[in-house]
Amino acid sequence: MASETTINRHLEESDSSTELYKFSIVPLKGLPIVAAVLVLLIISIASNSLWAIDFFHVVAGGLWTGVDLFVGFVIGPILGRLSIPSRMEFSKKFMPKMLLLMPTLIVCTLAAGWQLASHLGFILTSYPHHNLIVASFIVVGIMSIIALGILEPANLTIIV
Repeated sequence: MASETTINRHLEESDSSTELYKFSIVPLKGLPIVAAVLVLLIISIASNSLWAIDFFHVVAGGLWTGVDLFVGFVIGPILGRLSIPSRMEFSKKFMPKMLLLMPTLIVCTLAAGWQLASHLGFILTSYPHHNLIVASFIVVGIMSIIALGILEPANLTIIV
């Protein structure tokens, strides 16, 4: 009986250890999608197409804001009511996807926004509302630094 219990325990441990190997911090299936989005962004900037640049800026910025608000106001309170093991399980599946999504949205918003401002002449000091544009660049820059420099590494420590 004792050896049977030991064998079962060993099998349970080996099953859990193989589960650890199945877990990936970066979802590899999402990398081609991220690469395609970034290639399209580069093409739109290189072609200097106002419509494409505006599209990337508005869509990526809207998604960045929407996902951020959804996670903060909907997912956050739900997570707060879950047990610790449930939070860990949710985070293990949710955070790797966010690791691809949020940096991609941030890069698309900032790159397209800068190109759009440059194309429309908003970054010129002669632009009448130049000070407001500079202020918005500062605010968005701080938001990006917080998102990529503080929150993403914190998310990584949670799932690792």
